Amino acid sequence: IYVDCTLGGAGHAHAVGEMLDPEGMIIGLDQDEDALSVARQRLSDLKCQVLTIPTNFSNLKEALQNEGIYEVDGFIF
Repeated sequence: IYVDCTLGGAGHAHAVGEMLDPEGMIIGLDQDEDALSVARQRLSDLKCQVLTIPTNFSNLKEALQNEGIYEVDGFIF
């Protein structure tokens, strides 16, 4: 599980996601709904799981806990 805390256009998340298998996951946080929409489209060709969360990275801990995620392999800021 890799978390992009400032997803934006999802360029970095996409690069990481290309290295993941179907059991892997990219989680992207962004408070901008338009950015999340663009990011979902950009990440749609990945084999891994993708989860986008509409929130600011300052809410990172709570956002992950709300999804039942307590451990990750890496963060992108």
